Amino acid sequence: MCFLLPKTFCKEIEAVLARFWWQKLTEKRGIHWCEWSYLCNLKEASGMGSRDLAKFNIALLAKQRWRLIMSPTSMVGRVLKVKYFPHSGFLSAQLGSKPLLIWRSIWSARRILELGLRWKVGLGVRFNIWNDFLLPGPSLEKIKSARVSSVERVSDLIMPNMIVWNEPLIDSIFSLKRRFLLEKFHYHLSPERIE
Repeated sequence: MCFLLPKTFCKEIEAVLARFWWQKLTEKRGIHWCEWSYLCNLKEASGMGSRDLAKFNIALLAKQRWRLIMSPTSMVGRVLKVKYFPHSGFLSAQLGSKPLLIWRSIWSARRILELGLRWKVGLGVRFNIWNDFLLPGPSLEKIKSARVSSVERVSDLIMPNMIVWNEPLIDSIFSLKRRFLLEKFHYHLSPERIE
């Protein structure tokens, strides 16, 4: 497990690294040939490939969050579910009051991970249209439209035995933007999963 490091601590470590690169002798001031942010660029972009430690820390936390999504039955996943989101899924879990450092750390990386997630809908039996994060794009969001009681799952929007969208039903429920985003989903004859 890794934990969210304070940004001031990351800056202190970066300052030590910068002194290593720029200051040759302890009693003399070194010459700063370029900004630290330039050194953090990729080598292909003429940088040194050093890491921005705060961003790297968030990336590691996002990786932990991904592991918990892919292995919800792990010991850590089960403990966190019982304590922080017993009645919801991992992606819709809230921070809660007085969270442990481990949960606060993993929860802090939610936006980074959500930017890269997309659902492989399959037949849409598992996904609730109104409660699950479904819409792809810069930020995952729940579908907000007039709720139709007969439509709960994505599978309700697919024509039975034809595996195509039920266009008239989608037109009657969703706005043009929502409809366009919904139609970008990949559905196929395999189990649902997140990628």
